[in-house]
Amino acid sequence: SLGRLIEKVEVARKKAPGWKAAEAMQALVLCRAGRYDLARALVPRAIDALRNDQTDYNASIKMMVYATLGLELEKHPATRDLAFTAYEACLTDPYALLQFRLTSATERLPVRRLVAVALQTGRREEARRTLLGLAHAKWPDPSYSEELVRIIRMIGLDAIGTSLVELGFAADAVPLFRDAQGL
Repeated sequence: SLGRLIEKVEVARKKAPGWKAAEAMQALVLCRAGRYDLARALVPRAIDALRNDQTDYNASIKMMVYATLGLELEKHPATRDLAFTAYEACLTDPYALLQFRLTSATERLPVRRLVAVALQTGRREEARRTLLGLAHAKWPDPSYSEELVRIIRMIGLDAIGTSLVELGFAADAVPLFRDAQGL
């Protein structure tokens, strides 16, 4: 049951006080259990805890934790506004460009979910700024081949441009489509 899972997460948090994703996990379980007030209180702290953690392990998974948090929060009207915050954290993460290697999951990509939530919550301008920032983000990992980075950037620029058009910012999308075509 969800009650037992809430208890297990709390026990795990106490056993591993350095577990930076603990609050995110707890927020997910509380949200699923319908305890939205408690989940709402944990989400900003969970995002900040991960954002401030610079360990190599967490650096590579933060984006996926934010995205998972957003997917759950988005399902519930009581937490939908926080889904935007989670997706925004995902898209401002240094590894955010890596989502574009997952082309088979197009509608579940954080960039696509941010747009859906922005349209639902009236946060188009915030989404625009986040998307433009992502379009100009630097590649964080030098171990990827130049060709692979070029492909991921091309896919990413196309997805970001499409998202900007959907939000009503077609003029911002044109240079991104041009850059994608050039790649």
